Amino acid sequence: MPVVKNPKSLVEATIKTILDNINCYGDNLTTHLAPDPRQMVLDKLLKTTYWSDSLSISFKNSWLAFPSLLSRETKSIETNTLENIFNLHVKTTSSTGAEFPILKVLQLLAEKAPNLQELIVNHSGLNSRLCRDEIASFSNLNNLAELRILRAIVLHSELKEIVENCKGLQVIEVWNLRLEGEQKIDFLNDGFLFHKIEFGSGDSISVTLDKDLSRPDNEPHDLLGPGPHYYLVGRPESVADLKFLETQPHATKLEIYCKDFKDEPKVSRFPHLPKLRCATFRCWKHKTHALECCLEENGRQLSRLAISPVNTSRSRIAAGLPLAKIFGWCSNLEWFSLENFSMPSYNVPISFISHLKYFRWFNKHDTRVDVSSVLTAPQLEDFEIGIYKLDLGDKKALFSRIAQKEILKNLKRFTVILLFKMDATNLLLQDELAAEIKSAFPDVHEFKFRALSKNLYVT
Repeated sequence: MPVVKNPKSLVEATIKTILDNINCYGDNLTTHLAPDPRQMVLDKLLKTTYWSDSLSISFKNSWLAFPSLLSRETKSIETNTLENIFNLHVKTTSSTGAEFPILKVLQLLAEKAPNLQELIVNHSGLNSRLCRDEIASFSNLNNLAELRILRAIVLHSELKEIVENCKGLQVIEVWNLRLEGEQKIDFLNDGFLFHKIEFGSGDSISVTLDKDLSRPDNEPHDLLGPGPHYYLVGRPESVADLKFLETQPHATKLEIYCKDFKDEPKVSRFPHLPKLRCATFRCWKHKTHALECCLEENGRQLSRLAISPVNTSRSRIAAGLPLAKIFGWCSNLEWFSLENFSMPSYNVPISFISHLKYFRWFNKHDTRVDVSSVLTAPQLEDFEIGIYKLDLGDKKALFSRIAQKEILKNLKRFTVILLFKMDATNLLLQDELAAEIKSAFPDVHEFKFRALSKNLYVT
């Protein structure tokens, strides 16, 4: 029997000994090991096979021992780790051409792992579709809460079947959904409050369904109201790819990446999304036509809007689009974020920003940005900018309005980050603005005034 070198504990030494001799135990693992230690052995086995390219010959029969290691303590399984064990078994038994038996695995899990909560179907041999029996077997996993199918093609009708037959599922994730001509993805009546649908070029669509809005991955700060919410993420390559949006009238949040949008200037009309409340555009270089079409069609119902380049650290958007035009389309915005977007004008009529509460702007390209008109937004609570030079327009008039408490009455947080710290004039202007605000509104929760070195950019 091999000796465990420098074991951290007696338990570790015991687990190592069992693994090294796993082909000797047979059914004794079930009869002589309680569920807790069996699960510890299984965890170690799966971890070892996941990270090792060349497994010890002593593991050759671990596939046959796998069923004996399952228990009520088995809560999560990934099929790619089981496939590694199976492949070693195939290699050492000369079973050339044998396919990973996913149906048999599902049957074993239903029989021997009654408390299984998470199943990730991601083995590499799965490059087409699950069969009907495999789809039906998910319903036998009575306590399954999270199902993630990351490689197999799943038809829309099959996803509906899973939702219908597996009522206990809280999360369903499918990376390769095919619609079969039925374009509408609708699980409004099945308890799922969060729907993330990713589309691009071609037929493949990724879908995440979740009954819990509070999970961090669901970005709850971007979701307005109790739901259900439909979050669409698009990476279009042609105008034709936008037609998918016409079939998703429930969309409440939209994110568009324009880097590979080859014929973006040919967009004539952006699909109307009547329930859209949040939008994010990741623009590429000078391409803003799709953005403008979207805001012209859907801007009025938006509460939140974010615009940035695809790569915020290296690129910028340079377009003849003034800030007033954006707010003219989106006059109900409460939250607005802009990064590295150069504009011909930054002045905005107060009637366009009457609902604005949060304003964030980082721009490391323009030398001067006049933000004075934004400071007049009557409901402004949170103001944050990172720029090279602070421009307050008519400083005397602005400071007078602050002193008389005509503006910034609802201010809670104020942040100014100067990207050059050596400009004494700019620093003095920053200090004067801070003094005026603090004098008029001493109860503002948070002030931040910082100057950064030349090459440092804050995101």
